[in-house]
Amino acid sequence: MTKAVPLPERRTSSADARLYRNVVGGFASGVVVVLCGDDKESLHGMTANSFTSVSIDPPLVLISVNNKAKMKAVIDQKNRFTLSILSNMQKDISNHFSGRESAVEPPVMWRQNRSPMIRDALGFLDCRLYQSVLAGDHTLYLGLVLAFERGEGEPLLFFKGSYAALENSMNESPQLGNNI
Repeated sequence: MTKAVPLPERRTSSADARLYRNVVGGFASGVVVVLCGDDKESLHGMTANSFTSVSIDPPLVLISVNNKAKMKAVIDQKNRFTLSILSNMQKDISNHFSGRESAVEPPVMWRQNRSPMIRDALGFLDCRLYQSVLAGDHTLYLGLVLAFERGEGEPLLFFKGSYAALENSMNESPQLGNNI
């Protein structure tokens, strides 16, 4: 059962919106490229860091797309999308699909079922639209995962408005202090 709370009448001020973005930007996330299209001419893509796995059975993922983004209309029409999880070596690809300056032509390859994917990505998910939910200025898309592949490497991260990389400090033994 879905329960929605009515949104407040008051709009968020620009100062509040900036602070909110700064707060949620403190949550490090991976970077994915969302692709839709049957061939190179109809291909449309966007970079996203609002992606999560929702369910194992059935396999569901969630992405969030701004209602003003071209990708919203494309997903609504195609009812399919793919996700390529980017490695830390694919920052230029992320920039390309986010509309930033990029010197690379993205290495898109086509699977037998004509689903687009980024070559050498850490992971690939081919999704059919399962459900969409209007949520404020974004639409949440739940995708039923039809196929997936796993690559190798380290993830491209997004943290506090910039790209970031993993450090191997988690593999070291923690240093305990006297205040424990």
